[in-house]
Amino acid sequence: MRIKELEEKFDRDILVLYNDLSHPEESIIDNDLVEHFYKLIQENKKHNRLRLIIQTSGGNLASGARLVRILRQIYNSYDSVVINRCNSTGTFVILGGEKVWLSPQSIITPTEPQYVLSSGEKISVSVVRNLLINFEQIKEIVSPVAWQDLGNYYATIQYFRELCQQVYEKGDLIADYMLNQVNSHQYPMGLSDFEACHIKAEFLASKELDDYQLYHNQIINQQGKFLTHDNRIEVNTTVLSGRETEYTYIKKYDQNKKLYQEGYQKIKN
Repeated sequence: MRIKELEEKFDRDILVLYNDLSHPEESIIDNDLVEHFYKLIQENKKHNRLRLIIQTSGGNLASGARLVRILRQIYNSYDSVVINRCNSTGTFVILGGEKVWLSPQSIITPTEPQYVLSSGEKISVSVVRNLLINFEQIKEIVSPVAWQDLGNYYATIQYFRELCQQVYEKGDLIADYMLNQVNSHQYPMGLSDFEACHIKAEFLASKELDDYQLYHNQIINQQGKFLTHDNRIEVNTTVLSGRETEYTYIKKYDQNKKLYQEGYQKIKN
């Protein structure tokens, strides 16, 4: 089934937000991606509801919150489809929708805020939380805690809670779950975790899964037709729409502009 037929069947726009998981540090949800996605929606919106097919390694939480606000502002509602993987900030985005559709191979990891220690290392709040909970048992073997690091820990928690309150109707419930129940953002979420966050989650029927999987793979393969292996690392983020004419937004680097433009024309034509 073509994507246009799926849109008519479900009376929704269907868009793809795709990050390259092989380069998680470069390919993320950031302000640049959100700007591109906003333009994409403005150019292609035909329905009042959205179905978002998403694959991402995560990104900046503030950017994720901004994307949720944009989707809610433009559409009456949206839901999400996760074929493969959706991490951290991506999970923050899908929790803002009315439902999450899963495949058997879906891996969705919790949203867990992180902050930078005075040493320059990044750390998850759950690590510090667990250390504080067990401090009496481990205080003889842990290094002295820098007050600045401890202050940043509590500031990060408060920031995350306020962000949840601003974005979600049940912000405190989701914040409490992510801050107090999640022991690591490496552990995948199951149906019970979505239920705990009061978010509907359901596995796609096999036929629907085949349709989305086919479209998902076609887009990724289409993207790869005009990129060599060496140049693929330069493609930080790609956002694509589900129209007969494919609109592709790619971060372009000066040394590769010609290559990208030639490839884009091949897709467009």
